[in-house]
Amino acid sequence: MKIIVCGCGKIGEALVSALAAEGHIVTAIDRDAAVVTALANVEDVMGVCGNGADCALKCDGMSGPNKIHCLDKCYSY
Repeated sequence: MKIIVCGCGKIGEALVSALAAEGHIVTAIDRDAAVVTALANVEDVMGVCGNGADCALKCDGMSGPNKIHCLDKCYSY
């Protein structure tokens, strides 16, 4: 299954690792280039530096992913 994970914090990184270990085709998207590079060097995934909302919206049709998981920081005001 093709899966995009937007946000590579602690939960996103764990999700990417688990999905890649299960044999899924995973793309990890994060705004921090260092995080994306480190994750792509450890796991068999494609890393994309950028805004997950912009990148995920560009995927369309059957050539796009089967699932998109968006994980971001929660802010309380």
